[in-house]
This record gives sequence, structure tokens and C-alpha cells, in this order.
Amino acid sequence: LIHKVAEDLNLGDIQKVNAKSIPDFDLMTWGFPCTNISIAGRQEGLIYKCVKCKQKFALNEIKDNGCPNCNSKQIKSVTQSSLYLEGLRILKEKKPAYSVIENVKALTFKQNKKIFQRILDDLDESGYKNYWKVLNAKDFGIPQNRERIFIISIRKDIEQGFRFPEPFDNGLRLKDFLDTDVDEKYYLKGGYLDWRVKNKDFQLQKQFNSLDTDIAICLTAQQYASWDGNFIEKLDKRTEK
Repeated sequence: LIHKVAEDLNLGDIQKVNAKSIPDFDLMTWGFPCTNISIAGRQEGLIYKCVKCKQKFALNEIKDNGCPNCNSKQIKSVTQSSLYLEGLRILKEKKPAYSVIENVKALTFKQNKKIFQRILDDLDESGYKNYWKVLNAKDFGIPQNRERIFIISIRKDIEQGFRFPEPFDNGLRLKDFLDTDVDEKYYLKGGYLDWRVKNKDFQLQKQFNSLDTDIAICLTAQQYASWDGNFIEKLDKRTEK
């Protein structure tokens, strides 16, 4: 819909995609679900299960692309993040000139050190030289703190020397993205509004005003339950406040 191309270009479930049937291409931009790596999740990691012996193991325990217990090549993803191997499978088959992987910063944390190193080793063994760095969106034109790791991989038979872009400030700030006229469907209504008015003093004590800052905080999946920002206040007919 975004690019106005044929819907059949969407190949569907990556676990069912035949890599040989994909036309050749030069650039592969990919990632894998951050669900089991992100600090917002349970951080189970990249876990797999052997179809034959039923044993479970982490990515870094896999040996010769198979089960570390019985050597069977029939392994399947247990966690969503383990779909990494499906992306790697396509990369190995198609061997594009360039690969770009993006994921959460937590991939570089101590608890994921072995997983991260395994990914870099896999890419190296697949014939690529790797360059990686954690970049923050606020340094590249978007006024929001949002750190992500980017792994740039260039096929070894191609000229190297890649450098990550230098940070820049284009002058955009959070206020440039806020609407002055907001549809009333976004206004608080009913019980929640009544509760906020009743507990106004307590609410003001604990609020952190992120709307007046230049750079927005990084929104997380947990914020719907424990919002630590504040609300844009407007005259309410019932309370006159």
C-alpha cells in the first residue's frame, strides 16, 4: 500500500519462503523480532527446539547448524526472536552485496553477549565484513531518544571502508510535531477524567513534563499501563479547569 506495488511481492511467512525462488537483489534490509531481547520483554533470548530429541537450546549453543545434543538439522524457533535464522538462511542463499540489520540496543548488553557474537560470526562465515554501532534517532533529525543497533555487512569481495554517518542537528524539536488543534476523540472522558481531577494534587506531584522538552522520551510498550509523561490540559466544561 505504501509503495503502490503488487501485493504478491509480499512473500508471507518467512519460515515457508523458498529462498531459491526469490529474484536476485543487491541489498537486504532485515532484522528479527526484538520481543525476547528488549528490556520491555522477558528477555528469554533466541531459543530453539530440536524436532527429533525435543531438547531446547540457545542460538550460541547450535553446532554445525544443528542440534547440539543429537546433531539433527531439524530445529525450529521457540521464541519470536529466533526467526533470526530464517533471515540468515535467505542471506546465505542469495548472497546480496550488502546487508543491513536493525534491532534494539539490548542486543549489545552483557546478557546477550554470546548471542550477539554468534550473529557477527555467522555473518563473517557467510562471507561478509561487519560494521556495527548503536545510533540514537535524536542525532539524525528525529527529536526522540530512540537507540537502536545497526549492523552493516558488506560482502568480502566488494570494496570496504564503510563509515557510519556523523550526527547532525537539523533544528527540529518536539514542539514542531505537536498539533495545536487536537480532535476531541483524544480527550479524556468519564471515569478516568473524574479520577484525575479528584487526585489532581497527587498527579501533579508525580508528573514529569515531557511536552516542554526539546527531545521526546523513548516510548515503550509498557507506557500504556504506567504513563510517566503528562497530558495537554485544556478547559473542561464540567470542571472549568
